Amino acid sequence: MIGILKNVYKKYRLWLRDVFIGQGMRERLINKDFTIISCNCIGGLVYHDLKMEFLSPTINLFIPPKDFIRFIKDIEYWVQQPMIEIKDEELRKKYSYPIVELGENGVRVHLVHYNSVDEAQKKWNERVKRINWDKLFFVLDDRNGCDEKTVYEYDKLPYKNKVFFSHREYPDISCVCHIKGFEKDVHVGVMTAFVNPISCKRNYDQFDFVAWFNQVNK
Repeated sequence: MIGILKNVYKKYRLWLRDVFIGQGMRERLINKDFTIISCNCIGGLVYHDLKMEFLSPTINLFIPPKDFIRFIKDIEYWVQQPMIEIKDEELRKKYSYPIVELGENGVRVHLVHYNSVDEAQKKWNERVKRINWDKLFFVLDDRNGCDEKTVYEYDKLPYKNKVFFSHREYPDISCVCHIKGFEKDVHVGVMTAFVNPISCKRNYDQFDFVAWFNQVNK
């Protein structure tokens, strides 16, 4: 019975989110053909809020910060590399999902929401074809061992449309969005998580994604 009630509440909260947050986002959205290159599931959920097709391969997975920097430095090359599963016993014990590299000794990708490498590779290939290379938006946060060196390296990359979600301020970095509520922590909380047990807002709602996407048309 408890499981049933939890499932009902989950669906009800997602419905509330769609009505009170998602609908407003969709009404404000002007630019509708952009590609979100995200280090984790933020991009996929934002696409979901907007009820858009996934125009990005970085869906249902996460890429560690240092690998993410490597990935976006030469993204046109890396998206074409095949997924090679890392068959390491220690990793298998630690993670319940497959972990791959894009090519030999390439960018490491955690296939968090996939049952197999074949499934992930198929979806990746499909979505790579949809990338809008003229409208790329990059998303990184300070979780998973992201250090200051990585933050500054990210900031220096020659991409106009990039954001970095941080638990603290970086006055000298323009792409930083300080996510409030995590100042006493070493990183932000899970950005896709709801802010509390009864809210329909997620942590990433502190950032105005729609205004960000629309700016390319100005």
